[in-house]
Amino acid sequence: MNRAIRVLTVCTGNLCRSPLAAALLDRHLRGSGVRVLVQSAGTGAFEGHAPPNHMIEAADQFDVDLRNVRSRSVTSAALTGADLVLCLAADHARHVLGMAPEIVDRTLLLKEAARYVPAVHDSSVDTPRSSTGPTAMSDEFVEWRAGMVGSRDPMRYWSSESLRDDIPDPMGHRPQRYHDVAERVAFFAQLLVSRWPAEATSVTGPFEHPVFQR
Repeated sequence: MNRAIRVLTVCTGNLCRSPLAAALLDRHLRGSGVRVLVQSAGTGAFEGHAPPNHMIEAADQFDVDLRNVRSRSVTSAALTGADLVLCLAADHARHVLGMAPEIVDRTLLLKEAARYVPAVHDSSVDTPRSSTGPTAMSDEFVEWRAGMVGSRDPMRYWSSESLRDDIPDPMGHRPQRYHDVAERVAFFAQLLVSRWPAEATSVTGPFEHPVFQR
């Protein structure tokens, strides 16, 4: 059986955008029968902080409870242990690629991934499926990820062009900004999940990996 896919969402403080994205991706993917472990972290996070009340209220509208979430900093181990790193803004991508340049082939912005994924999903790749062991990912996921990542130029993250794919940080803004940001995160997370490759596995229990444990 293919092992669970490890997804890491990254924002700045790990208080608003990335925890919501992680919770939504985890719920929707598990609901679709995908064996997945989704976690989140921040490039400038202070360990152990709770999300602001405005973000908790914004997440409630999507039936996501962030009350028990506590922030944590992104680490090189978490990055290299992830199969897909989804950043909420270009500065997060620059940060994580500076920490672990070898993950360039599995790093995307969430909005960017949602934009590229339809073409990848609709294309058919006629390649033989190899047998996989307990620590292998499915061939379908690997091909899907390669198609998405291959659709973008990572050097964009160092140009102003990439700003159009940023989901803004709501911290310090009026309450409505939190709701607007939550709606954007939910929209792009749902679009990504709707185009996720069909996995021939189901959730049979929790997947444990030391890098991803709080």
